[in-house]
Amino acid sequence: MIELAPQHKTGLVIDRPIMPAAGFWGYGPPAYANIFNATLFGALVTNPITLRPRPHQAPPLALETNGGVLFSTPPRNPGARRVINGYSKFWRRIATPVIAHLPADDPADLARTAGALAGLNLLAGIELGLPRGARPQDARDTIQAIQQRSELPLLVRLPLENLPALSEAALDCGADALVIGAVPHGAGYTEHGDYQTGDYYGPGVVPQFLPYLADLRRRHPAVPLIVAGGVHTSADVRAYLTAGATAVQLDTLIFTNPAQVQQILTHL
Repeated sequence: MIELAPQHKTGLVIDRPIMPAAGFWGYGPPAYANIFNATLFGALVTNPITLRPRPHQAPPLALETNGGVLFSTPPRNPGARRVINGYSKFWRRIATPVIAHLPADDPADLARTAGALAGLNLLAGIELGLPRGARPQDARDTIQAIQQRSELPLLVRLPLENLPALSEAALDCGADALVIGAVPHGAGYTEHGDYQTGDYYGPGVVPQFLPYLADLRRRHPAVPLIVAGGVHTSADVRAYLTAGATAVQLDTLIFTNPAQVQQILTHL
């Protein structure tokens, strides 16, 4: 058993160190249920949830590159009310712990969203996602907003920029675990010569993240650390765990090679 919130009064226990990253699973039953067994995940992290709906402003774009893929996915979700109405029954009956992902938002809206989700008594925890460019005070403001209305275990997903200062701020405010999950930003050209930017996903992320993970583990030897980025094989999972990760999250592999997800889940 793996404890992701050892200092929390109720804790957050998972039985396997693998889970999907926010944005790559959904809110309910997985789209690839016929290819991989989602019950083998230690926990399920939802897609982002905000108080108010964020409609599809543009279609997501994907561009294959050498060794990976660039994704440009405008932030969108149906809003907290529709997510709760549509998926709370699934959360109630599934045995796997469910962690709701809340992206950075207006603190008052964050508080209301966290309160509505915590009031269901169905979730195992909340994951707060801090954006690129976040400052330590941003971390404090958003964490405190969530804590006003929720006593659930809190995981804080940090960007790589200013990682040491952000991790200190998050832990000072009571974060139970830290997530390294803001993948690098990249760019490339489409087959028509159009310049496209996006988040870079691929196996090359693993060697980039390992030094950040090792440094964070050195600074915080007792804090649960989760890494989301670049996992494509069981060897990638083992590399993160060896470097000090408590658990790992899978991202684009769920889309690009769901059969490989099953291999990782069954052969870890």
